Amino acid sequence: MFFAVNDIICNKLLGVDEIGIWLEGFVTGTVYGDKDEDGNVIELQKPEKKDFRMGVLIPWNNIDGIFTHAEKNMFNKKIGF
Repeated sequence: MFFAVNDIICNKLLGVDEIGIWLEGFVTGTVYGDKDEDGNVIELQKPEKKDFRMGVLIPWNNIDGIFTHAEKNMFNKKIGF
């Protein structure tokens, strides 16, 4: 997880290297076409919105601290107060 100004954002850790940490991110884009097996572009009659998974690099010099949770399914549980 990482902190924005007033938010806590939880992300899946993809990897760690000498540059920083790689987190899973998503971006929503518009798809106007696709490719067939020969690589030819097939235009869609109606553009579609689609989520794309990507890796986001957070450099070490932008990281003040890291918190992890040992339980893998912690986000699948309901928490009561």
